Amino acid sequence: MELCISGKLNPVVVSNDIRNVIGESLWTKKIIPTISVAENFGINNDSVTFSPKLLTYILSTNELQTVLQKIKSLPWWNIKSYFFIVEVSQICNDNNSWNILQIMWKMNFLSSLFICRDIDNTITLYTYNPYANYAPHPWQHVNTTFNQQGQQWTLFKKSDSSGQHDCNELFFDKTKLLNGSKVIVIKPYLHRTIKVAYDIDSIRNILPYLTLKTFKEIFSALNVRPIIYYSDFKRGKDPTIQTRKQFLNDVINGKYEIVLMYLTVTDDNFDFLYPRFPETFLIITHHNKIPLFVDSMESVFSIEVIILTVIVFVIMWIVFKLCKKPSIGSGLLEILRLVLSTSILLKFYRSSLKIFLVSILIFVMFMNNIYQGFMSAYSTKLYREEINSVTDLQNLKYSIYSEPYLVKVFGFDLWTDTQKKYVQFHVNDPCDNLINGNDSRSACFTSMRDFQWGLDHNMHILLFSSQLFYSPGICNDWPLKPRVDHVMSQLSAGGFIRLWNNRRRNKLLRDLKVKESEVSDPYRPIVMSDLYSVFLFLVISLSISIFAFIGEVSIPRLHLCMK
Repeated sequence: MELCISGKLNPVVVSNDIRNVIGESLWTKKIIPTISVAENFGINNDSVTFSPKLLTYILSTNELQTVLQKIKSLPWWNIKSYFFIVEVSQICNDNNSWNILQIMWKMNFLSSLFICRDIDNTITLYTYNPYANYAPHPWQHVNTTFNQQGQQWTLFKKSDSSGQHDCNELFFDKTKLLNGSKVIVIKPYLHRTIKVAYDIDSIRNILPYLTLKTFKEIFSALNVRPIIYYSDFKRGKDPTIQTRKQFLNDVINGKYEIVLMYLTVTDDNFDFLYPRFPETFLIITHHNKIPLFVDSMESVFSIEVIILTVIVFVIMWIVFKLCKKPSIGSGLLEILRLVLSTSILLKFYRSSLKIFLVSILIFVMFMNNIYQGFMSAYSTKLYREEINSVTDLQNLKYSIYSEPYLVKVFGFDLWTDTQKKYVQFHVNDPCDNLINGNDSRSACFTSMRDFQWGLDHNMHILLFSSQLFYSPGICNDWPLKPRVDHVMSQLSAGGFIRLWNNRRRNKLLRDLKVKESEVSDPYRPIVMSDLYSVFLFLVISLSISIFAFIGEVSIPRLHLCMK
């Protein structure tokens, strides 16, 4: 069988007595390089460096499941490894091989052979197919039963009289014909009372469009029948799943085989399908607004702008001084006339001075328009939506509600201790705090699943692109993963995943645009309170003018009276 084994698969031999048959001397002389697992579950790896080309010998079958579990926890473990269970001292027995291979199936070891000596001293091989009563020739049917998932678990055997093996029939693809086998599926986050369903059409009005189309294609292409367990772990009284952590553990441990939704690819010791797609998250807040002019006016009157303005005024003064040598008052008055885009009294006869003056005038006109635009925005109180980034939340000291698994998405672990004080983690329904709380300055960090929730509650929604990916989650070491990955790759290469995702996403974005336009009020009319400073300036100017007028009239008369 050596030609059938890839150098990368690390074949494993399991036997209770093979070491005694081979002899202790051969083992000690390292003629058989191996990593051995003895009955006490200790791994003897001192004498041999691990290589996937070498056989791994498990020297105990008394506690087979425990030993195999230990093997699976090793860093060099490969789920595609071939397993040879060798029975040397006892005659072949169908029941014995049945029990051993049942254990292998529980551990998801599909490529397993039970090898034993028959009564006529010929070698007999046993294998199994957990999904159908199918095996290529010359495998012979021994027994069939139906397990709790509904699969036709079938035992096969064949004699090894010639010692020649066809690798394709020896390790045939057992997932090729699934024959309507049942797959245990879990659908969380469901605000309904459905507990279990046996038909894929039951998800038609429940799942998002992308998820619905994806899983319908997967189940149809594989010819499997899903048993869908619906559970809302947001309900604390639900005995099936109460928390996200329990839900993940149930999938990791194989209670459910696949999750009927796209999940964020995180380090939850969780397996995911390929390919994986970049994920978008949401920041949901109330429709609070702040005036835009605060930041913008600072940018207008920045140090750079003031320095540039002073330089222009100095150059203009030098030009006027060289031209007509006016007094300081006359020069400043001419500069003011030029800034206000009115005619000036000075005449220029040199062409170079005329060209320079036109350039300065054009520059002043542009600067004048910019200043007037910002001053108009200031007087009309230009507003914008308050939250455009995570930085806005930090600067405005918002209370932030999030699920713990989003720590790495939004970089909470990199925030300062002061910023972290405003973050509260909730396992279930963090967005409910926006409705139940009295603080309007609060935000919810969540995934796209709550987009419709935000629209229904008339919230402000900000899309946040992350470096994480999302994909349907599956249990670890799921035998059907390569088949499902192949279907997902075809759907992705054909553009179907992008098409289905954009259809749902574009509809939500259109709805969001309509909602935002209904509450958007970027400008508002000028009210009397906005003109307070203008009126104050006019009153002061008028008062000064009146006092100056009184002085101009009364002082000469006083001089006459005194004479």
